[in-house]
Amino acid sequence: AFKKDVAQEAGNGASLRTDVEYIKRGVDDMRLEQRAQGQRFDLLSERVTRIEEASKSYHKRLDRFEENRRGDS
Repeated sequence: AFKKDVAQEAGNGASLRTDVEYIKRGVDDMRLEQRAQGQRFDLLSERVTRIEEASKSYHKRLDRFEENRRGDS
């Protein structure tokens, strides 16, 4: 009975270690994905900033164009 209990405990321990390793790999995968999402977010933030700057410049040129047209009338 003792040997049977020891064997069963060893099997349970091995199963538990396997489950923990599976969870650790899953957490590692989530961390990598989170890092990649952060990098994509940073790139999008940069693009939005550039677009906002370009839009401001465009609006300034448009305002000057409209002012010139009003002055010519």
